[in-house]
Amino acid sequence: MRQVILLTLLLTSLLSNGQTRTITGRVLFDDLSPVYEAKIWVHDTLQLGTSGLNGDFEVELPTSEDEIEIGMIGMEIASVRLPPNCSRVEIIMIPDGTYHYRSHKKVDRIRKSLFDKIPQLHSNAFTKGLFSTPTPCYTMEFKPDKPQLDEIRKELKIESKRIATLFSKLEIGDTIQVPFSGTYRSDGTDRTTLTPWAYFTDAIKFQCLIEGMVTNKDRQNSGYNIEIKITDCKSCKYDTPIIYQEKDMVIGTVFRHNMRILKVVTK
Repeated sequence: MRQVILLTLLLTSLLSNGQTRTITGRVLFDDLSPVYEAKIWVHDTLQLGTSGLNGDFEVELPTSEDEIEIGMIGMEIASVRLPPNCSRVEIIMIPDGTYHYRSHKKVDRIRKSLFDKIPQLHSNAFTKGLFSTPTPCYTMEFKPDKPQLDEIRKELKIESKRIATLFSKLEIGDTIQVPFSGTYRSDGTDRTTLTPWAYFTDAIKFQCLIEGMVTNKDRQNSGYNIEIKITDCKSCKYDTPIIYQEKDMVIGTVFRHNMRILKVVTK
């Protein structure tokens, strides 16, 4: 949030000093229908504007920037690099599909085949009078997902080994801490439902840390399951009672926690 505010202030300063250039454009789906409320961003943090009912937009881009991102739910993000003489961005957006049971390599081949159709679709839009130029003045680069997903898979594999080692070292009677965040319960009660942090969360400072003693552990259903008896929950400073797994989270309560997916902090 702080970063967004700073970027917004920066844009306001640039606008007031005239250090921007006007970028106009139109966003179409791959069937050449207009994209309404596509979002135009800089660095995926500062929103410059959105497209209208007919897909048209006009934004002020800081002169220090030469790239914008155009996004819409269900569609691939279009990253567009603009040379100095390019002020008109006409975009064909392609679907961001969910490809079950297919390898990352095959998914990237499918994505690339859709990406390769964009020049012809752009030409078709020009022929129909929907675009003002037969070819774009900007450049777009296809970015495969596989390398990034492979890196994530490697990191998850390392983290899984770490969790397995930690689980094997835990003994009955050990004291641990379980990090949570809280959201207000919407069923009309005055209790706060705790949401556990997943193990891949980077956070170090947590909104709520419940301390407890390990009373049991098992590997049922391929999980690293532990039972924890609460000994301290003073760090959870909510104005209402707190619950988790439909249990009041107070000293003496025993709850179950799956270390395979949920974070645990050892003392």
